[in-house]
Amino acid sequence: MGRDRKAGFTLAEVLITLGIIGVVAALTLPALINNIKAAEISNRLKKMMSTMNNGAKLAKANYDIDFSNINAYCNANSANDNPNERHSACAIMNGVLSNAKYYYGTNNLTMVDGKPYKFTGYQANISSMKDFSKNPTYVLSDGSIIMFSTWLGQKPCAGNDIESATLNANGTRNGCYGIIDVNGVKGPNKEVTCTSGTYNYYTNEIGNCIVDKNNIVDVYPFALYGDRVELMSNAAAYVMWKW
Repeated sequence: MGRDRKAGFTLAEVLITLGIIGVVAALTLPALINNIKAAEISNRLKKMMSTMNNGAKLAKANYDIDFSNINAYCNANSANDNPNERHSACAIMNGVLSNAKYYYGTNNLTMVDGKPYKFTGYQANISSMKDFSKNPTYVLSDGSIIMFSTWLGQKPCAGNDIESATLNANGTRNGCYGIIDVNGVKGPNKEVTCTSGTYNYYTNEIGNCIVDKNNIVDVYPFALYGDRVELMSNAAAYVMWKW
């Protein structure tokens, strides 16, 4: 009677199996990474929007000030703005942005390669954000950035919706807007746009806009009115609510 033979895999079978696993991993890993990245960006965006909205509501409740009755610009000393003394957007933010560092302009805010911070892909409606020399800017403890328009404080951010808050009668902007950069000075520092569909400003409705996870970027425009902060484009809304 012959000896029992132990079952096992040949070297060729093991190599073939490892090859199949490698192919499957190569096909699925990029999608998995993009899913994780998209979820992280969306969660950061939600957190920052919630922080700003809570700040506006707390300021209204405690000091009877919100974005509808600001009457002062943020300036170089606005890290110390107090809503009891100064009705600025920075006074509203100072109460809730704990451990955030304030910059009046981004002259001292640099990328890892030493170049001045700026973002690309912005639309004409927030083209004033190109000039970073006087943009009120907060860098949060996780490195994310909240930057307001240079013109914020020129007029109160009144109105019952985004469009009336950010449009004057002659069609010019009154400064009641800004941008969130969810990963701070790291790239790509580019405003989100629709991968397909129509890109619209002054709406937090997604419409037919779709932002593909393969085109993940980090800059999201927002608008201020009353005691509300809303995303200022349907592309930004898509990232926040669909991912």
